[in-house]
Amino acid sequence: MPYADLAVRRQYHRAYQARWRRLKGITPRPPKAPPLCGHTGLSRKGDGLCVRCYKKNRQFEFMLRSRYRMEIPEYEARFKQQNGVCAICQTPPNGRRLSVDHDHRTKKNRGLLCVTCNAGIGNFLEQPERLFRAVDYLRRWC
Repeated sequence: MPYADLAVRRQYHRAYQARWRRLKGITPRPPKAPPLCGHTGLSRKGDGLCVRCYKKNRQFEFMLRSRYRMEIPEYEARFKQQNGVCAICQTPPNGRRLSVDHDHRTKKNRGLLCVTCNAGIGNFLEQPERLFRAVDYLRRWC
């Protein structure tokens, strides 16, 4: 083998490729731009997202359609209508999207809630009487 050292072989191969491209009139492809999402890795074609963010967005779209019969523009409109905060505690989402709150009996969407408020409503079994008793209990002890 003429070039036993791997580094020397790579250097020779790069020089050979450059010479071949010059002779054929082929210019090297410009490097891909980094993804707009801020992650490292390759961006997908056109949308500027890395593969991980692309998959996460696709899963979110599927979940909105299948569980809540809602499309992304409708979710974004509701998010904008609520000024980007939870409908109950008025805090912005921290690292996670706001959850779609819905009535389990009628399947109608009510609003967007943070994870904590959504779990709280679920723990009270969506019964206002239980919530009122919890408020009375807290007022007695505060």
